[in-house]
Amino acid sequence: MISLVFIALFLLYWVFISLNTPEIRYDLPLQTSNTRTSIIIAFRDEENHIPDLLLALDNQMQIDKVKTQIIFVNDRSTDQSVELIEQWKQHNAYQVKLLTLVEGHGKKMAIRLGVSHAYHSVLLFTDADCIPNPYWIHQMSTSLEKQNAQLMIGSVWFLSNGSLFQGLQKLEFSVLQAVTAFATHNNFPFMCNGANLAVQKTEYLAFLNETEHLNMVSGDDVFLLDYMLKNNKKIEYAKHQTAVVETFPNKNLSGFINQRLRWSSKVKYYRNLMMLGCSVFFSIWSLLLLILLGLYFLSATPLLLILIGIKLGIDLTIVNKYHKAYSEEFSLLNFIILIFLYPIYVIGIGILSLFKSFTWKNRKATA
Repeated sequence: MISLVFIALFLLYWVFISLNTPEIRYDLPLQTSNTRTSIIIAFRDEENHIPDLLLALDNQMQIDKVKTQIIFVNDRSTDQSVELIEQWKQHNAYQVKLLTLVEGHGKKMAIRLGVSHAYHSVLLFTDADCIPNPYWIHQMSTSLEKQNAQLMIGSVWFLSNGSLFQGLQKLEFSVLQAVTAFATHNNFPFMCNGANLAVQKTEYLAFLNETEHLNMVSGDDVFLLDYMLKNNKKIEYAKHQTAVVETFPNKNLSGFINQRLRWSSKVKYYRNLMMLGCSVFFSIWSLLLLILLGLYFLSATPLLLILIGIKLGIDLTIVNKYHKAYSEEFSLLNFIILIFLYPIYVIGIGILSLFKSFTWKNRKATA
């Protein structure tokens, strides 16, 4: 009887996931957006990526560039990033500001400086190592306005050079993005990515007033989400193929570990019980395969094999559907490899984060 209950619960969860996954649209805008937007981009030593970003900004469509503001904030770069932007700003139609962070350091401080110079009511955030879709500005800003939302969460995809290491990173990151889309669509958002966010300026300023005491050098994305949830603001996911930016996976294992340590370090600062609860549930779900396999080796109960099969079916349904929605290639082989590696890495990073700080942009940091 208990076995049937477990199977029924797993199957009901599978049905719930299948029926409540957001539908991603693809239709190109026919009219120029009238939404006036300020885009904030903090950067530090990104000379290898900035040319691609600037080209993508040049190629933005269905917006009035003359009425669109782009604010670059230099977080004490030591390379040619500033020179590249200075050259670019001379021959484009955007309202461009190039600021330099003098007091403090880190992405959080740079973003706050940028926001203080923003003219427009809609703020759009991305990173200097990102490549936005040609309709990104249009889709993110108009989605925020049309849905009367205070925060709009956009999709981020990893590019890959075809290697197994980068392919696994891309797949793992797409899982996080799929979970973000699903959770936000079903009104329990607990993750977002600062590489693709749109927010009402009034709300962001209110958020800054409440969180000025926080000293973490990064993490404005999840802390902004925490603020929005606490104050019952409307949070939406941009369910459109063009509301996307692409970025690059880590080149080596050291960079990967540092990135994940930075992400995991933010969890202990969560104030919202829903964010914390969802994070715990997602972690347990990620470890469930190892738990079920361990129990099977101890007891060899057929029920456990059925639950393992259903669990894998749920994961495959979510990830495959998300890839299809964005016309991204899905690798079943990488999925199988990741299914077994991911729980091990989750445990490893969790333990490591208790003893090791991370390095970010060649700086030791605490969050």
